[in-house]
Amino acid sequence: MSDLPVLIPLSKSSTSAPRPRLAKAEPLPLLPNFVAGPENRLAAFTCQSDLSILQRGNPILLVGPSGSGKSAIARKLFEREASLLKGRGSRGIIEPAIDFARRYADAVDSDSIADFRNNFLQHPILLIEDVHLMAGKFAAQNELAARIGQRIDLDLPTILTCRRLPTEIEGIRSALASRLLPGLTIPIQLPRSEARRQIIAQYAGLREISLTEEQIGQLDNDLPADAAASRLCSAVQQLALVAMDANSDVIANDDIHDVAASFAAQQEPPIAKIARTVARRFKLKTSDLKSSSRRQQVVRARSMAMFLGRQLTRQSLQAIGQFFGGRDHSTVIHAIRSAEQLIVSDPALARVADDVSEQLKAG
Repeated sequence: MSDLPVLIPLSKSSTSAPRPRLAKAEPLPLLPNFVAGPENRLAAFTCQSDLSILQRGNPILLVGPSGSGKSAIARKLFEREASLLKGRGSRGIIEPAIDFARRYADAVDSDSIADFRNNFLQHPILLIEDVHLMAGKFAAQNELAARIGQRIDLDLPTILTCRRLPTEIEGIRSALASRLLPGLTIPIQLPRSEARRQIIAQYAGLREISLTEEQIGQLDNDLPADAAASRLCSAVQQLALVAMDANSDVIANDDIHDVAASFAAQQEPPIAKIARTVARRFKLKTSDLKSSSRRQQVVRARSMAMFLGRQLTRQSLQAIGQFFGGRDHSTVIHAIRSAEQLIVSDPALARVADDVSEQLKAG
């Protein structure tokens, strides 16, 4: 199979299916295509297939980090299914999971739960986005699991998106996870290698910037390996502003290096934000992490925060130690090594580290 990226058109102009009910305004894609490299070949194959969701696996669950494009692929599949079912008449429904939880709570409070439930059976296609945001909302999770079960029994196509596999998310119960996984699970990964270069080239063309193959490669190499497509486009946009300011159509190699360096610095979360996010996850205060407390919960959280501070920023050991109560660099090294060992030996703690890291990267 070729390693060349596959372009999945995201334009909606070609579909004649009824417009779905949207819970919020739909964001416009930066590019007319989702660029699928080998890392997203299953997504490309699924989008290009003429098979119904019912023939592929119902429900379809798309799993990927923030910015990977899982919502764009989900909506593409939604459109494709709508074109196959356009004779059914009714519109589909697209709704964020957090809105589902809110509307369920409102329905319970207003004693209109029957109407709420019937609504999810009236639509031939259902797309629920960002299921991970329902973590901890157990009543709403049970309700969603029951509604998905009904839709499966009635052969009603259902699509969902989630940042990670539901079984790996703290606060997602097995009742919901067991309903999501038996269908077709499609991993959506951040673009790599040739896909990144294709994205840069496409967006440069849209912005009417002339970049050589060498410069595209340089920008790809200089930008963070975990940059989402939107971030790649943002870097190209910065180059466009540099060219405009210089009143020149030529992009210098030094400009590319400077933009990439500036971009990397902008993506770093402040140490204070890392500490605050970790403390909240461990049900502590930031002041606890800065204190001299040796309670196990505090020590673990402090070590995790120092570890993520080293992973996600270019701050020195001294700067990290200074933030966490003026600790010296050898203490920071010990804390980081302890966190690394705990992450390897404790799967639950490893998931916490991944969750917090993803949350910080997403902004």
